[in-house]
Amino acid sequence: MRWLPVLLLLLHAPAEARPPTLDFELYDLQSDRLVRTATLRRSSRLVLVDFFSQSCKPCRKSLPAWRKLHRSHARSGLALVIVAVPDDMTDREAALGRLQRLFRHEPVPFDVVWDKYLLVARRYGVLHERSLRLPRAFLLDGQGKLLLQDARPEPIIAQVRRRLAQ
Repeated sequence: MRWLPVLLLLLHAPAEARPPTLDFELYDLQSDRLVRTATLRRSSRLVLVDFFSQSCKPCRKSLPAWRKLHRSHARSGLALVIVAVPDDMTDREAALGRLQRLFRHEPVPFDVVWDKYLLVARRYGVLHERSLRLPRAFLLDGQGKLLLQDARPEPIIAQVRRRLAQ
């Protein structure tokens, strides 16, 4: 029962005192550089977080749309990051190797991070119980507020264009 006052204090703390729940830090798949969404948010007006599995065909079909969106809107305030999740939970190292090969052959001009243990997928609600809900993309504003989530790129792209045109 000693933890109850601390829990109540945290639950009733002002929103600005609580850390943003959608921020994360993961390592880039190719460069092994730590990517922080908090840093991306500070330097961008919008952050697009797309969850990706190599075995997810719609996820792979979205890559050209994300490349095009990044090319046309990166300078106007869009940061894009792909959160790659393992397609084989029994052999995560093999899954990582397949992802690295895929992105070496089909490079993207933005960060691809590795969510080895699905912690970020769980935080975003992409992992429900033991199954992944893919495809799934999330659009955040510069303060980390969720603006939109969808399985298809088209609504996200329309929202990005509308918000960055303002």
